[in-house]
Amino acid sequence: ATGSVNNFSKPVLDLTTKIDGDLQDFEALTNDMKGMKMTGPLNVNVTIKGAADNPAYFGNFSIKNAQIDGIGLGKPISNFRISGSLQNDVAKIDECKGVIGQSDFSLTGNMSNFKKPIIKINNKSNHIDLDELFPKPEKGQKEQGKPLPLTLQGNVQINTLTGMDMEFKNINTNFNYDKGIIDLKNCSAETFDGKVIFDLYYNFNSPEPYIITTS
Repeated sequence: ATGSVNNFSKPVLDLTTKIDGDLQDFEALTNDMKGMKMTGPLNVNVTIKGAADNPAYFGNFSIKNAQIDGIGLGKPISNFRISGSLQNDVAKIDECKGVIGQSDFSLTGNMSNFKKPIIKINNKSNHIDLDELFPKPEKGQKEQGKPLPLTLQGNVQINTLTGMDMEFKNINTNFNYDKGIIDLKNCSAETFDGKVIFDLYYNFNSPEPYIITTS
């Protein structure tokens, strides 16, 4: 860190901090993260200014070529990269991309409430394979990892969605992930014989397979 502290009776900060590390350093940092496996370079630059009892801070962050496992998915997230900026209690996500087996995602958004993160996203995926993403547990298997301790909300566009021997095209739906549960209602999509509405439910806290119903 570099900078200065003025007026020691009522300290005023003007500091710049640079952090270069690896996601592996954060494994098991909290109880919610125990069991997760993470690797990949992390870079954070933060400037802190103002009164010590209520400073303002801003900066930027990036993670490149990372891998994350142990979060309840069938396969690890690989080729993960994210970059954005920080300002006080909000993080702007300029880029967030990765692959999970044959599935891919690419999103932008905003994150607030760092203690219990809430992320508003706009995601586009070329292909999502539900059978690979949420595989049926093997006999005797009780869990596949802990769900991410955050809330995801927003819009998801998917060119091709496959699962349970079904294939859907051109999905555009609102998305919500909270406390390890995905519960999507009235998703509009296209199939080989026309348009269809489907619901999707998956609970990361349960070993049961996902449920998808069409109408």
